[in-house]
Amino acid sequence: MGLGYEPASIDEWSKGNRSSGCVKRKPFRCEQNNSRSKERKEDGFILHERMKFPDHMVNWVHGDDVFGRELDDCKQTCLRNCFCRAYSHANGGCMWWHENLIDMQKFSFDGVDLYIHVSHSELVLARVLVFTVCMCIFRRWAMKRKRKTYMRVLVLDESATTIELTDTDTLDPELPIFKYDMLAVSTNNFDLANKLGEGQVAKWARNSCKKTFEELWTRHRGIQE
Repeated sequence: MGLGYEPASIDEWSKGNRSSGCVKRKPFRCEQNNSRSKERKEDGFILHERMKFPDHMVNWVHGDDVFGRELDDCKQTCLRNCFCRAYSHANGGCMWWHENLIDMQKFSFDGVDLYIHVSHSELVLARVLVFTVCMCIFRRWAMKRKRKTYMRVLVLDESATTIELTDTDTLDPELPIFKYDMLAVSTNNFDLANKLGEGQVAKWARNSCKKTFEELWTRHRGIQE
């Protein structure tokens, strides 16, 4: 069901029988004794979008009447009634549901906005959960952004004197730095006559560059993690 409510009968729900509906987990402020209710903060509502109307609507006031003109009228009327479990503002008026909420469904599209009445403590829990989820999403996004910022790309070009990095970081002193001109001199500019087998010298140079990059990236990931 969601925050604030639970199945009226767990055993029946596990068997697929949901006719008993859902009941609230914690009492509303108006259900507390007078001394305690003054200390409690006001209850609230959690919006569920694209919902089917629950069964057994007990009251409907058309927009031409006093209480049906504004959404806030629907809300305040439900807050004042300890039996009110939910309300909706649709078709030009207010609708309220009392007792258990039965046959609630969420549609992929269409449907109505249904405001579920919950205690203040459940409302706080909902806000904490939303904040936690948002923080997790933000942290994941920040980590991905940071990882992309530090990603190193090796650039090998005939005009370059060394294998360079695209950012301003320096290479690990323990890792070898290969000079392009040194390789060119050693192989007579990678002349075909200097191949060992089928292109072994050029292949060795490429593999060395690849291994250097992989070791750099592995060490960087180890430091970041």
